[in-house]
Amino acid sequence: MLYYTLPASVKARSFNEGFSQVDLGSTEKEVLLILGEPDVRESVFRLGQEKQSEAAYVRAAASDAQQYLLWFRGIDVIYSIGVDNQRVVVIKESGGAR
Repeated sequence: MLYYTLPASVKARSFNEGFSQVDLGSTEKEVLLILGEPDVRESVFRLGQEKQSEAAYVRAAASDAQQYLLWFRGIDVIYSIGVDNQRVVVIKESGGAR
């Protein structure tokens, strides 16, 4: 049986398409069905590069997010989804060098 792996660019595009399907108000369970388990869960918001992402940090600080699900893609690209105490998406952002 032969196994083929997808090129990194196809995987990244596929993940990005899944990320675009996640809406504010989605449940954490729905997010995990679309994107799979995050690389880490943290209480602090972060993206691949803070510089040029200042507005995203302001939005995150103003959100009701209690936990952030983070997926690392590329050299410093981070996809971040914040959920509140009811495990509902209240913010989603991505950033870094693409």
